[in-house]
Amino acid sequence: MATYLSPGFNASDPIPQGTAVIDWPFWNKSDQNTIVLSQELWFRADQYRKPVLDEPIDMTFVQLEDNGISVPNLAEAICVGDTKPQSVGNGYVSVTREWATVPQSRLVPIKGYGYTYPGISRDGEVVEYLASEFTFSPYVNSGKATTRFTLNSGSHAFQVGDRVTNVYGAVLGDYTYSFTITAVGSNWWEIERYIYSISAVRGAAKNKLPRSHVVTAFDQLEYYVTDDYSTIPLVASLDVLDSNGDVTNSIDDTTNPTLAQWTARADAGEYFVPEYSAIEDWKGNIRIRRTKLIPYINL
Repeated sequence: MATYLSPGFNASDPIPQGTAVIDWPFWNKSDQNTIVLSQELWFRADQYRKPVLDEPIDMTFVQLEDNGISVPNLAEAICVGDTKPQSVGNGYVSVTREWATVPQSRLVPIKGYGYTYPGISRDGEVVEYLASEFTFSPYVNSGKATTRFTLNSGSHAFQVGDRVTNVYGAVLGDYTYSFTITAVGSNWWEIERYIYSISAVRGAAKNKLPRSHVVTAFDQLEYYVTDDYSTIPLVASLDVLDSNGDVTNSIDDTTNPTLAQWTARADAGEYFVPEYSAIEDWKGNIRIRRTKLIPYINL
């Protein structure tokens, strides 16, 4: 392809070749504003210099295709670099220069993220749930009479094999019967007996060991323009601290957060950071801060 130089051409100026290519890298991720523009440029080999990163786009050296497509935020693009110069003969080199707009922050779902959640430290603590704090449903499970008790909020510390006492009567303690728990969930437990009336359930809570759960997490991606990584603040991971301020893998009423605080956050559907955020390169001096977010769950 012949290259024609306009009158007054400065040999240090780039010569656009063909039309620019515009890409919307996150179009299918609900971000129609982020663009990456690439333009082939020719330079005199002895005049070529690497571009200054982060400089605003210079439309003098960009040839847009006349296709009627509007790119309203093109003026926000900054230079993110050149490809390696390639000789094209006659003392010229060719590079492809890129400009990009800074992407919007976004959340990327991660299915199947494994995390070891803290245990519960309350060995021997006597717990009592009044009938107003749970619902119960008798049903047949694999041919066996079964009743499931489900807390209205929060979680319990019962485990399979624990003995619980069902209390009956207008005065708590009129009648009591003990049963063995046969199945548990974070907020429910079952016994193998039909129950149609009850005043309260009592039991001795035991420690719950830390346990790994597979959850749906998110990567929170936030973008910064800087040539100094240290200027990007890292988000610290959540640590459970005991009363001495030391990291612990069990939670109780004296830790930070407390069991009640953790449970409230789980009931509210909140998320926390399980590991320090990381800094990654995207294009040029545009960096990504990647922070994982996982849900609080009832322990």
